[in-house]
Amino acid sequence: MEFHPGAFKDPVGPVPDRPNGRDVYWVTVWFDTQEAKLTTPALLRLMTFRIYNRQATIDPEPRHQQNTHCISLRVEGDLRDDEMVFDAADKMMDWYVKQFNAGRRFINRHFIFRRESVV
Repeated sequence: MEFHPGAFKDPVGPVPDRPNGRDVYWVTVWFDTQEAKLTTPALLRLMTFRIYNRQATIDPEPRHQQNTHCISLRVEGDLRDDEMVFDAADKMMDWYVKQFNAGRRFINRHFIFRRESVV
């Protein structure tokens, strides 16, 4: 299986994205160049705010693999509408914030805020 760096890393290094599949959705939060300068806690708060307020896109694959200045969160399940997908992403953000606060996850800034998109 090919390694695809993910939006997050742990103390050892980049955490690869888990594969796509049935009932898998990616909720993508986009950042502008000024927001890229925010601290990690501020970025996490901004992501939480945007997901809660539905200011994100729902995609079939992680957009951060092809585009810069975005983070896609993987959610899965029998989610029948956009509201259910956003609610699942909101819960995932709670998990990521806890992981960040415990020092177990970090934003892979070098990858997310790279200079050029793949496409």
